[in-house]
Amino acid sequence: DNVATTEINSRLRSVKAALEEELRDSFKNANWYFKGKLVDSIVGKHANLSQIASYVADAVYPESPVIHSELVNRNDISSSASKAQKDLLHRMLSHADQENLGYTAYPADAGLYFTVLQGCKLHRKVKGNWQFCDPLNSTESNNIVPAWTKAKEQIFQENAIVSLADLYTLWTEPPYGIKNGLLPIFALAFFLSHRHQLALYIENTFTPELTEAYFDEWLQDPSRVIWRFVKIEGSEKKMLELLSLALSKRLNKP
Repeated sequence: DNVATTEINSRLRSVKAALEEELRDSFKNANWYFKGKLVDSIVGKHANLSQIASYVADAVYPESPVIHSELVNRNDISSSASKAQKDLLHRMLSHADQENLGYTAYPADAGLYFTVLQGCKLHRKVKGNWQFCDPLNSTESNNIVPAWTKAKEQIFQENAIVSLADLYTLWTEPPYGIKNGLLPIFALAFFLSHRHQLALYIENTFTPELTEAYFDEWLQDPSRVIWRFVKIEGSEKKMLELLSLALSKRLNKP
């Protein structure tokens, strides 16, 4: 019956509008508390709910990096954002030694590169070479330094074995609160920055070189990806440098 259907739909809309109005008034007139204190006395008596939420977020996650990307700076990303994220990860692995990862056009993954990696100064020119490295300890790093430093403290310990899942847990909890969409990008940037100090294991099997074939593990199940800190002493470092020099001469490379 079209008449009855129209009447029911009209009543549903009316009830929905009335409910939204009641909820709006309830939120507006509610007293909000944070850590036992009335928020009005801290934020301001006329602060709206959005301002209150921002204040609480700043208090809970004071060391969260500032990333202006709606694509990946979220816990659940779209299929198109997921593709851009994966394309960027592959690019990070294959073009790390090139300026701007070799991007000359501006696909979605290039936008992520400039927003996330360049924005945090994780990929830059050092002594004439483009490479992934630790962020600058300045305002230019978009506040990634605290989370990055904490990760180094956890990973760079003698006999330390840390899975990606452990690292993700560290970064998502207070005071960092990094979103899930950013975790694989930051994790790969960290690994590439310290690849000579970290041994990589996939499903408890040592993997001498990270290749694109392993990215499904990286993205799908971080608990299967494990890093082990390898401490290189002075004599070992000198031996490796001499070996590198000898191989370079043998291969006629500078």
